Amino acid sequence: GGCLPVFDAEGRAAGMGIAVPGALAEALARLLARDLPLARVLPAFTANVADHLLLPRKGRIEVGADADLVVLGADDLPSDVWALGRLHVRGGEPVLRGPFEDSPSS
Repeated sequence: GGCLPVFDAEGRAAGMGIAVPGALAEALARLLARDLPLARVLPAFTANVADHLLLPRKGRIEVGADADLVVLGADDLPSDVWALGRLHVRGGEPVLRGPFEDSPSS
């Protein structure tokens, strides 16, 4: 959720929408499609956010950090996701679910 600006063909703000869960992943993919280097754009989605929220164990890969990792596929969208060292998504499909969700075989 949250506010998400909507832009017209000239890049001007045309309104506000509501962000969907994949909005950040899609924004990252669009930036990479513009040939911006991953090292330049990734901190806006990881370390910068973690630093702002005062989460020192998040947003970076280093000794002592939480074992969170997102692997991007060929389309620059998330393919595999680990959180705290546990695999949650493989090949874009959930493999770990919460107690109030249906199991993958349902």
